[in-house]
Amino acid sequence: MRKELPIGIEDYDKSQNYYYVDKTLIIDEIIRSMIGKSILVTRPRRFGKTLTVSMLEYFFSNQLDSGSLFSDKKIASTASYTYLNKYPVIHINMRTVNGSNEEEIIYKAINNLSSLYEKHQYLLNSNKLSDVDKDYYRSVITKSFNHNYLYQDSLFKLSSFLSKHFNEKVIILIDEYDTPCESSYENKIYEKTIGFFKELYSNALKGNDNVLFSFVTGVLEISKESLFSGLNNMSVHSVIDNKLNSYFGFTKEETIELLKDYNLLDKYDELEKWYGGYEFGNIVLFNPWSIINYVEKQQIRPHWVNTAQTNIIRELLVGHVKEEFLSLVNNQYQAIMFNNAINYLDFTHDKNAIYSYLTQAGYIIAKYKEAPNLYSVRIPNREIYEVFKNDIIAKEFNISLLQIASRLRVAFENNKIDDISLILNEYIVSSLSYYDVKNEKTYQTLLTGILAVLFDTHIVKSEVNTLKGRCDIMVSPKQDNDIGLIVEVKYRQNVKSVLSSNKLKESAKAAINQIESHKYYQELLRRKCLKILLYGIAFDINGDDALESKEINNN
Repeated sequence: MRKELPIGIEDYDKSQNYYYVDKTLIIDEIIRSMIGKSILVTRPRRFGKTLTVSMLEYFFSNQLDSGSLFSDKKIASTASYTYLNKYPVIHINMRTVNGSNEEEIIYKAINNLSSLYEKHQYLLNSNKLSDVDKDYYRSVITKSFNHNYLYQDSLFKLSSFLSKHFNEKVIILIDEYDTPCESSYENKIYEKTIGFFKELYSNALKGNDNVLFSFVTGVLEISKESLFSGLNNMSVHSVIDNKLNSYFGFTKEETIELLKDYNLLDKYDELEKWYGGYEFGNIVLFNPWSIINYVEKQQIRPHWVNTAQTNIIRELLVGHVKEEFLSLVNNQYQAIMFNNAINYLDFTHDKNAIYSYLTQAGYIIAKYKEAPNLYSVRIPNREIYEVFKNDIIAKEFNISLLQIASRLRVAFENNKIDDISLILNEYIVSSLSYYDVKNEKTYQTLLTGILAVLFDTHIVKSEVNTLKGRCDIMVSPKQDNDIGLIVEVKYRQNVKSVLSSNKLKESAKAAINQIESHKYYQELLRRKCLKILLYGIAFDINGDDALESKEINNN
């Protein structure tokens, strides 16, 4: 019988009752080359970080007898297997440490620390701990300190207590360490809360002689200046690095094996387009969450989405790099200077920080371009494209896709000018007040965004360079023998209402003439488009518009 799929299962012991992809050799890599280091692994959400941390606790913890969980795994055939159940382990998950204000976030962090101390309260009976040690211990359990800063030593002190009691080095595991930081940024209290976590983490990890190694996971590497000040022994493994890559996400071989086991191997090519394409360092991976959800539900659709995170992404993209983002959605590479270490405060003025965040969060992938820190970025697969299209572009441009998509696309493809004008007035003009449209560029951006949503079989680009200037919008097919569009936008600022209609028509005709005289459509001719539609669109501040069109048959 096939085992159930481990959807939402993040405890290693429980995972053994489900379909399991063996990733235990990460233990061997840690033991062979990372003892004495603080290891930071950053990966997108739901790429197996929490299950990995749980696995490390079950393997190393001297409070467990977990031989039966590993005896049939790959790690059992290595010399590292002798480390099984040898060390005291501190394991804390920060995923729930979030909130809308400073007090709530720090309160949740203190609750986590108190629960961690309760887990090891056998130390209160230890003859290796002093009365002072035990007084501190009780204060953390009962949350009775008068000041929050007194908890900032709690991870360090617990490592000291465990090391004294067992006379062994301690392993520290911190999962989702950056959740409180992201929540603080989202709620605009980042500078108020970051100090607490900077001290908590740095005190535990910096120069701590009680620790054998530490293993920290999160979505982002937050800059040392912000969070890990003075921590010099950190070994960082992000999505652009090569080491440890195969342990987070499904490799091609693992995906094929899973699909074989569930008689779905014939779906591989389609699933690769939808859920593959993650180039992390020197390896290409599949999104594990999406793959197991597809196998469970057998529905091709976006399975991997985080509403809170897409809200942040929408704010960053449309607020700071809107034009470049629209090009990215249309399969155009963007070149960036990748910065592995993020400072949230850089987002408002540094596009490289935004794209570095998106890369580490799993929404785009970065490929090295043979220059220091220079990378090209693109969307990895259809799933992320759909997330961008429906959760970011559609919401940002106030588009009701179910109502507009088929109508407007059919109108464009069949050159129905009156229908296009009606739809543009009905949907775009209703958004003009939201965008405070005062110039041609803003209208052009709005229209580019809508066309990007509608023509997912095409590449929609704005400000396209041609031999005789730049056209406003070009919609070019990804395959030959398809339809192509050229759109030129004109804005009339001071049009009297009586003359508005005639003046707008004149401007729309001028736009068509500009397309023809500059031959903006030459690229589409080279692409062997069977039909090329030229549109001149003129609008004014009142929301009125006029359209002119011309059709070119490429026979």
